[in-house]
Amino acid sequence: MIHAAGIAPKNHGRAGHHDHHRYTATLLEDAADRIADISRADLQIMLRRAALRLRNAGAVSMEDDVEDALRDLAGVLGMTRNDTIRFIVREWMEKNTYLPQS
Repeated sequence: MIHAAGIAPKNHGRAGHHDHHRYTATLLEDAADRIADISRADLQIMLRRAALRLRNAGAVSMEDDVEDALRDLAGVLGMTRNDTIRFIVREWMEKNTYLPQS
């Protein structure tokens, strides 16, 4: 897929909601790699979209002991904190039949 700015993200997928965030991150990384090739208007659009995503990103706060365990688990899994939370919630929902097994 080629974005309006003419940037083809390296790993664009459509497997889930959080993949759209990865897509945006990939666009920004690719733009940073080729900053001289991107028009000012396209760069402004990408930065505004990224800012909007950051503003709308909901943070889940946990008790200190849960945060410590979550940080440790994220390190073991090689995932970000938010991806680890998504993983845990999905696994729990699948195991408790709230979601079909993926």
